[in-house]
Amino acid sequence: MYLEFTKNIINVAKLQRELIALNGKYESLYSKGDYIRLKFTSNLIQSEVDAVSSLINNFIEIDITEQINDSLLSEIDPWIDNFLRRVRAENIEMGITQFGKTLPMQALFEKQFELSSGMFVSMMGIMSTGSITLLIPLYDYFIANPIIYSGLEPFITEERLLEWKAEVIEVLTWI
Repeated sequence: MYLEFTKNIINVAKLQRELIALNGKYESLYSKGDYIRLKFTSNLIQSEVDAVSSLINNFIEIDITEQINDSLLSEIDPWIDNFLRRVRAENIEMGITQFGKTLPMQALFEKQFELSSGMFVSMMGIMSTGSITLLIPLYDYFIANPIIYSGLEPFITEERLLEWKAEVIEVLTWI
């Protein structure tokens, strides 16, 4: 059995996945321009025809996973890369190597801290997973516990932590 439709479909692979999930009788799809022909292994009852028609008529090209992936690639990942590169450049300019603070600063970025949730996180762990919302409570934890970064001034200070926190909050408003 064949069903024919007039609709321009770009993401054919997504449509095929949805057709397979919708109806076990779906066999194949032919698409050219705005013409679509669906082949089924056997005849469909009216409710199945209605379901397939509804799927085609209401088909949305982009799925939420693709949108999230695009956002991560275009917004979050570049921000993380730029943030880390900028912090490194600022620290080098301030003399982190000459003051012998490269290793302690690296250790601070990698050290796990227990947040109020009882879960442990590290700044680099947060950055590598892209879960930047967790930077806010981590920065708050650092600000409330300055002993953590004592001796690492000027490379990490309350002022710098507040700037980083404000930057994260700003980034989260545009995604």
